[in-house]
Amino acid sequence: MKYTKLRIGTHNIRGGLTSIRKAYLDEDIQVYNIDLICPQETTIKDGYDQVHKHCRIICFESDNPQYGLRFLAHKRISNNIKGFWKVCDGICVIQLELSPNKVCSIINVYAPCNVSMIDVHPRGL
Repeated sequence: MKYTKLRIGTHNIRGGLTSIRKAYLDEDIQVYNIDLICPQETTIKDGYDQVHKHCRIICFESDNPQYGLRFLAHKRISNNIKGFWKVCDGICVIQLELSPNKVCSIINVYAPCNVSMIDVHPRGL
């Protein structure tokens, strides 16, 4: 599928990605016509890959309970996902094939702004 525009959003969840928040994000991706949402600070430890009503949610495991990165891909681009991986608790990547032989890598990065959170990071970011 060929794209002329890719609509990307980001959202600091500031707490757990509960089932209610998942439902809101699932609806937002449809209502606001967003292709990809990159949430941070979801505080979820487990990794999973789930399909919802309007989107696919890709979650990465996190060793730090205050971190947590995810991708929410609209169902129209779900088949264009060629790969995704976690670099560390604060960085993850998703690759989308936008057209034949053209792949776009999108990086979701989270850096804490609270000093107390910096102290708990194993590398002291």
